[in-house]
Amino acid sequence: MYCVHAGCQTTEEVFLLKDKAVGDLRLLQSSLYEIHPSVFRYTSKGTFDDHFQKACEAIGDSISELAFARDVASLIAMVRCGHTFAMFPQNREIRHVIPLEFRIINDRIYVINSGAQQHIPAGAEVVHINGTTSLSLLQQLRAVEVSDGFVTTTKDRRIERFFKWYYAAYIGQPNQFIVQYRHSGNLATTTVNGVSGKDLGTNQSVVERKPYSFTIDTTKSVGVLRIESFLAKHVKKRHHQNLKRTVKHSFRALDELKVDNLVIDLRGNTGGMTFVPPFLYSFLTDQDFKFKNKLVFKHGYRFSRPETLNRSRFSDWVNRQLMKEVNDTTFEWTLHNNTKTRYKAQRKPFQGKVFVLVDGITSSGAAEFATLVHHFKRGTLIGEESGGDYNGVTAYDRTYLQLPNSKVGVLIAGYRSIMAWNEIQYHGHGVPVDYAIAPTIEDVLLGKDLELEIVYNLIERK
Repeated sequence: MYCVHAGCQTTEEVFLLKDKAVGDLRLLQSSLYEIHPSVFRYTSKGTFDDHFQKACEAIGDSISELAFARDVASLIAMVRCGHTFAMFPQNREIRHVIPLEFRIINDRIYVINSGAQQHIPAGAEVVHINGTTSLSLLQQLRAVEVSDGFVTTTKDRRIERFFKWYYAAYIGQPNQFIVQYRHSGNLATTTVNGVSGKDLGTNQSVVERKPYSFTIDTTKSVGVLRIESFLAKHVKKRHHQNLKRTVKHSFRALDELKVDNLVIDLRGNTGGMTFVPPFLYSFLTDQDFKFKNKLVFKHGYRFSRPETLNRSRFSDWVNRQLMKEVNDTTFEWTLHNNTKTRYKAQRKPFQGKVFVLVDGITSSGAAEFATLVHHFKRGTLIGEESGGDYNGVTAYDRTYLQLPNSKVGVLIAGYRSIMAWNEIQYHGHGVPVDYAIAPTIEDVLLGKDLELEIVYNLIERK
C-alpha cells in the first residue's frame, strides 16, 4: 500500500503505490457522482471525467502523500461546495508549521503577527516563502480550498485563517522557512524556524470571547447584535449562552428603548442549526414568509459501496420509506420544517432600519439569513460577498467516505436546498453587499471596524 522514502525535508516521506492511489481516486469519483446532488451544478461531467482521468494518468509508480492530498483536495474543490471536503488521516503528523499569522488583501499576503520569537514587522508584505512567490502560494492554496459556487472571498478568508496548516498539508513541512518580505519599501530576508503543530497548539493562549453579544448605543439609537455561530446547541453547552433567549431579549430591549437602528453582525459565522435563519428573520418582518420549497437528493438511500461509508443501514431503510421519489435520480425529503412551513412574523417585529455585516466566512445558515434580508429588501448589507449560494446551498445529511488505501476521509453533502426564489443573476454567488469594504493593511493593524464606521456614517447622513 505505502512505501517510505527519506525526503529532502529531514523526515520520512510516505508514498502510495499507483494501483492503490488510482483505486482511491476512482472510488472518490464514483462516490461524488452517486451521492452529491449538485455535483454537476457548476462543473460539467465531461470536465470532471477529464480531470479524474488526467490525475490517474499522471501518477507514476507511486505518488507522495503530499501530492495525493493535493490531487484529492483539488478534485473535491471542483464540486464548488463548502460542505464537501477532504479530511486527512489523524495519524498524519504535522511536524513543522510556519508560526506566523497572515492577512490576504488584493492578492497579497501580509504578516500581521510574527510572535515573540520572530522578527518580521507587522504589516510586512510577503514576497517569497522558500523561493515560491506569494501569488503562486495563493494560487496553489485556492485550488485546494473549498467554497460555494464561484465565491472567492471564502477561500481567502479561510486560507489566511489556516495558512500555517494548509501550507503543511499541501505544500510541505520544512524545518525552516526562508521568508523574503517588503516593509517600508525595503526588501529583507529572514529564516523562520518551523514549530511542531503540537507545540504551537500548547504555546498559544487564545482567549475565547462569547459567541453572542448585544449592546445598545443610546446616543445614536443603535443596537448591535453579534452572532458568531448558529450552532445553538454547541454554544449552549460550551459557552452557556442560549441563542433563542439572546435574540428574544435583544428585540424586547429594542422595543422597550424605542431604538431606531439595528446592526446584526454575522462576520465569521459559518452557520449551524437550520431553525435559526427563519427564526431570526421573523423578528424583522411583519409578513409571513416562505423560506425553502424543497430539499432534494440523489442517492435514494441506496449506495453501491456501503462498506466504505459511515452510515446507519437501519436509518437509511427508514428514510427510504419516508422520502418522495421524483425520478430515478432525484428524491425529495418532505419532512423538514424549512420546507413545509410558512413562517409567521413575530407579533411585534422590529420596524427600524437594519444593517447586516457579512464577510467571506459568513456561510451556510448565516448566509441564508443574509439572503432573506437581501431578497425581501429588509436591510442594508455591508462587508464583502458572503459564502453560500444565493439560490440554495448543498448541505445536510452528509456522508463520510473513507478511501480505503490512503485512509483519506471525505465528507459529501447530501441535500440541496431549493429556495423559495431563483434569482439567476446570483447563480454561484453569495449575498451581494450594498457597501463593499476594502481594508488596507494599516486598517487591519489599527483594528479599525470599517463596517461599523459605515453604519454610523449612514445613520448620521440620514
